[in-house]
Amino acid sequence: MNQDQFDFDQFRKYLRREKNLELPTAEHIVENLVRLFNKNALKDKESFDQWADEFIDSGKANSYYNKYVQTLHKYCEYVGVSWGKSIKYRPVEESSREAFTIEETNAFLSITKFPTQSEETYKKWRAFWYFCVFTGCRPIEMLRMRKDHVNLAAKEILFDKTKTKQRRKMVIEPQLYPILYEHMQIVEGDLLFYKKPGVMMSNNAYIKDFKARCKVLNISTIQRKPYSFRHGFITRHLQKARNPLFVVQDMVGHKDPNTTRMYYHGNMDDMHDAGSRDPVLPEERDPFNIIHMFEEYIESHRLQEDKRFDYPLIKEAIAMLHRSVKST
Repeated sequence: MNQDQFDFDQFRKYLRREKNLELPTAEHIVENLVRLFNKNALKDKESFDQWADEFIDSGKANSYYNKYVQTLHKYCEYVGVSWGKSIKYRPVEESSREAFTIEETNAFLSITKFPTQSEETYKKWRAFWYFCVFTGCRPIEMLRMRKDHVNLAAKEILFDKTKTKQRRKMVIEPQLYPILYEHMQIVEGDLLFYKKPGVMMSNNAYIKDFKARCKVLNISTIQRKPYSFRHGFITRHLQKARNPLFVVQDMVGHKDPNTTRMYYHGNMDDMHDAGSRDPVLPEERDPFNIIHMFEEYIESHRLQEDKRFDYPLIKEAIAMLHRSVKST
């Protein structure tokens, strides 16, 4: 079968209805199928093997190749061709989970309107990336997010359609609330983020804006992807905010706590600090260690940069705490 004879619309419907794939996934498979047709890689096993050899030799990652294998399997199953089953996925080494640093994340969120953007488009993307950074959700969960899943009064977000098929709730962080509140006032239709009212946004749309922002900041997009914000969210809450692992697991919707655990890289400083915060026999703890806990809390929450606080007064209060310690 050649490309002119193939009905892509029917294939798309097949993926959605028979295989229960989400729209972005189905669209991605169709796009890959068009590329395979253009490369004449679908005639038979030999033609696909020849294309695959050239593709791998060009330096493409196995994970990238495997997406085409997935497309091939779906296509061969649809048209009733058996040779596709003999094409196997290639092994994939676990990629480094390179998260954005706090400084890079702040810079990413602080980017101003591009010259070619309208004010409405700029605010839409600002809300999109704030939501991504401060919820740690998967990008596909954002594309499925409905307006009525955001409860501004209770400051809660419901994630209904998730990768694990399990619903979860999380609170709206203070940094996200004003941006999300403003966005909610202009949303049309059921979806929170969309191409146009009622039409789900494509992966390519947010990846394009992501790359444009990274280019401005001179950040490589080889190891950093939109998903990196999820990695950063988990790491921040485990190591900077020092939230309990099981709390973070619930926030991001991991089925297995070991998945969440992979993002924590403890060290002896953390262990010493954990020991200093043991609540048993608090009267025997060094009072200066107690004050040090307050100082670390202030630093971890970056109160020196928070314009809602008078930081010189905070420093004065800490100094008073030091002076309040009675000599023994």
